Amino acid sequence: MSSNIQRLKLSVFAERYWQDEESRPCRDTLVSHIKRGWLSGKKIGKQWYVECTSWGAPLFYTDEVPKVELKSPPKTGNSIADRILAEI
Repeated sequence: MSSNIQRLKLSVFAERYWQDEESRPCRDTLVSHIKRGWLSGKKIGKQWYVECTSWGAPLFYTDEVPKVELKSPPKTGNSIADRILAEI
């Protein structure tokens, strides 16, 4: 099964996954996504790689961050800030 997995350098992966250069994330963003577990990849030596299927799709990629549900607005101690937080 591991023979079906290819490792792509971050720059190669970004060029293939995001065709539009303006929407392409920078290297630091991709490294951050790998470290957070959002993107399948690893560091080998000094290089970071994205682990992809044989057709170039990442094994795993999500940028969904769990939402924190607040039951009541937080209190800051600043009356103006507290009023604003209570409204949103």
